[in-house]
Amino acid sequence: IYNDYRYQVASYRAAHEEETGKKLSGDSIIVRFDKETAQFETMQCNDHDKDLSAFLGLLEVAKREKELAKIWRENHR
Repeated sequence: IYNDYRYQVASYRAAHEEETGKKLSGDSIIVRFDKETAQFETMQCNDHDKDLSAFLGLLEVAKREKELAKIWRENHR
């Protein structure tokens, strides 16, 4: 299970809370199943605020990278 999954879960949790107006309580559990063996692993997530903050920071990086790529393309035609 990659750390990225934690960030994604935190963002879904925040979106759910924003849409419904209801604050979720408790931990989130990520379950990943192996495609070949059906073995699974789990990760308990309980620091949603930090994971959401990381997600939002990464979102800003992704937006900036897109902007910079556009600028580079425009300057190298």
